[in-house]
Amino acid sequence: MKMTVEQFMSAIEEETYTKLFYAATPEDVQNVGIPDLFAKGYAALAESLKNNQLAEIQLMIEYPEGTAIFTLETNIINLPYKYYKKLPGFFNEVTDEAEINVYLIVESPVINVSKLRIDKVTSGVEYLEHQADFNVTMTTMIAEKVAFLENPPEIVEKEKVEPVKKAAATKKKVVKKKKAPAKKKPAKKTTVAAKKPAAKKPAVKKAATKKVTKKKVATKKPAAKKTTTKKKEDK
Repeated sequence: MKMTVEQFMSAIEEETYTKLFYAATPEDVQNVGIPDLFAKGYAALAESLKNNQLAEIQLMIEYPEGTAIFTLETNIINLPYKYYKKLPGFFNEVTDEAEINVYLIVESPVINVSKLRIDKVTSGVEYLEHQADFNVTMTTMIAEKVAFLENPPEIVEKEKVEPVKKAAATKKKVVKKKKAPAKKKPAKKTTVAAKKPAAKKPAVKKAATKKVTKKKVATKKPAAKKTTTKKKEDK
């Protein structure tokens, strides 16, 4: 089952393809179940492939983190229909033929970094040959994505990281407050400068006491020796 690039683009532009759209809530998914929600979609997908037509079956679910759109799509490339104008860039000529495959496309703000995930389910031919089996496969794939979106790991990690960042920020503020008073070193320098003049003690060098001792040395009684010599001369 093949289609040329030109045929594919014309079908999208003229909207000559099967298109179904459903809206549901997370509660609907839990209560009704994915197989029942996509039952009409699976049937429309098979009917379109039998008629060699394209099909786009979409289910929109509103989550707290944002809207998620699940799309079952038959396509000649793993690219949503809304990007069909980019198709010639992936082929040499618009007359080139390509196999029609079945893809599951999930668009969500938290599904991944690009907010878009595309998985190939199987080829159109194989789907028609084992329709029941591939319906189970697609149900399992959709259920996995639903479980992911109900509790996305990235959101959980952000919730864990944000308090840590806030705590780190408060620690930085506390450190800044401690460093601010420690910067008052000029006050210490002024006290040291005041102590140095006191340590010189110029007036306590006892220079005056040394001069007094020198005066005592000058009184070595030389006059007493002279008086004794005078007495011997009188005799």
